[in-house]
Amino acid sequence: MAKTATSTARESAINTTSVSLGPLEDRVMRALWSTQAELSAREVRDHLAERGDELAYTTVATVLSNVYAKALVDRRRQGRVWQYWATGTCSDLAAAQMHRGLEVSRHRERTWNCFISSLDSEDLELLRSALQRYPNRPEI
Repeated sequence: MAKTATSTARESAINTTSVSLGPLEDRVMRALWSTQAELSAREVRDHLAERGDELAYTTVATVLSNVYAKALVDRRRQGRVWQYWATGTCSDLAAAQMHRGLEVSRHRERTWNCFISSLDSEDLELLRSALQRYPNRPEI
């Protein structure tokens, strides 16, 4: 995956901004995340079509422009074609959304309690395990 000065700035954007994805943006991002490669709009469209998701080329190109504006992808021109790649992972985006949820809460402790009480036993165990992996973090 190509890295440029622009992509470095964009990589940090996923960690600091609240970004929500519409249904088409989600489908396009999942295509980029699953391939972990630079893809043109046509290649993204073809990747989606292979999975039964038929979208027009212009729709995919527009969606890629939208997620570029949200700093979820970076791009570089190769000849006449833009090549796009994800600047972070799906997990990075989910973590940023979780942070944003805490930022908007007026009652952080209640928010944590509500979140934790909604977790099933498997997710609770994942949370316990994650907390044990970071025992020296001053925030924990």
